[in-house]
Amino acid sequence: MSNRSQRLAILSAWPPPFGGVSVHTRRLAALLAREGIEYHVYNAVSPSQTDRVTSIHRRRHSWLLRYLIHAPDETVYIMSPRLSMWLAGAWLSAVRGKRVLIRIRNPRLGRWARGSWRQRLAAIALRRVTGVVCVSREIADLVRGLGVAENNIHCFPGFLPPVKQEIAPESISPPVREF
Repeated sequence: MSNRSQRLAILSAWPPPFGGVSVHTRRLAALLAREGIEYHVYNAVSPSQTDRVTSIHRRRHSWLLRYLIHAPDETVYIMSPRLSMWLAGAWLSAVRGKRVLIRIRNPRLGRWARGSWRQRLAAIALRRVTGVVCVSREIADLVRGLGVAENNIHCFPGFLPPVKQEIAPESISPPVREF
């Protein structure tokens, strides 16, 4: 890659384990590659690595501190449910001038007591990033209730279609096929 600053950084999980956000990230990566969009995944969950996936799971805290200071990527997509990652995204946006998107896939915001310190910090973080990607209208309503500007809220379903490798018969183990 000639210019790392032009690629999309994705802070997420990568399979294994298979399921949930790791599968979503793999499917998103396939769609981005098909469209010719440069990306790199920073995998905070497992040791899995490829040429476009770097595992940071054993050193994610020290990696994050370095990334906050030296991030070469201009656009960062955070797919973590952790409030600490949302705050890191807000810092990247406000202090470093990065374009930051945060994906919210569960209604955790609705379970936080109104006016609690967690809810106040979430509101601060989500108002300072470039955009918030919500997987449902209900989650978008929760985000809207925190004072996030309407034009910064984007609703996209959590489901992405399987990639070709996932639906190929040889990708399914024989015991599963015979079941």
